[in-house]
Amino acid sequence: MKCLFGALAFALLLSLASAQQFEAYFSENSSAMALSVLNLTYQGHYGNYTVDVGVFPPPSYVRVSGAEASQMALANEIGWLINERALETSCDPSKLLMFSWVSSYCNNIGEWADCAQVSDCPNRTAPPQPEAFENLIAPTGAAQDKAQEANFPQLPSFGVATAAQRKAGEEAATAPPLQQGITLEQLLPLVGAFIAVIIAAYLLLHQRQATIELDPQTERLLENETRAGILQELEAADKIPTDLSVKLGKSKATIVEHLETLLQAGFVEKLATPGRKFVFYRLTRKGKQALLRRAG
Repeated sequence: MKCLFGALAFALLLSLASAQQFEAYFSENSSAMALSVLNLTYQGHYGNYTVDVGVFPPPSYVRVSGAEASQMALANEIGWLINERALETSCDPSKLLMFSWVSSYCNNIGEWADCAQVSDCPNRTAPPQPEAFENLIAPTGAAQDKAQEANFPQLPSFGVATAAQRKAGEEAATAPPLQQGITLEQLLPLVGAFIAVIIAAYLLLHQRQATIELDPQTERLLENETRAGILQELEAADKIPTDLSVKLGKSKATIVEHLETLLQAGFVEKLATPGRKFVFYRLTRKGKQALLRRAG
């Protein structure tokens, strides 16, 4: 049991320590972004994660990172950007679910590839922002005026990371979002339930293995070798008196007499089926424990 709990704890720590970041890069000939030179960061629409979108420096990219980031979340956000007309691409985002890549690349012929196998696919964990607009997410007020003076195009409406706009964007999507993978918050109750089942099974097994206290009169019943032999035979399989008579070399009448004694003591039970000629005898829980006590 200690080894089992240790293994579960280790697996849980591994899941917590694993990186939660998935990203997709787009070649120049396969996609077009409506962001111009501005990069964008906003809260995910379908879970607890952050989305980074940008075209600077090229190639353009979409990244999800956070507690609930997954390949499904990345595909959902790319689909949402397409529905918002902020992204045009020849690569189908739903096909990302066929792969387990952390970094994917949409190539010139509209197919997904593993970034680890593509020479011109970057691997940047913190993409730089344009120097004049560092940390710019959704320009408003003076920042918006400055952007207009620089002749930078305005960000699309989805760039303002507010609950109302996220909800509006979610409702605007024509296709339902792909189902999210299991999260840590969903995993913890499952782990707890699994541990509870293991503990319950252990207690049940311990209870079944516990020997019963037999009074001296009942215990003397098992001193008879024929009765003890009957219990040992029934431990292997349910039998009829004739089988027991052959196995133990006793007459059927003697076997039936001993079976009645064991039946009254609760060591065996009858298995009489209506319409069947033969009556089988089965060892009860008390009989099994009595055999364990006798063997010990």
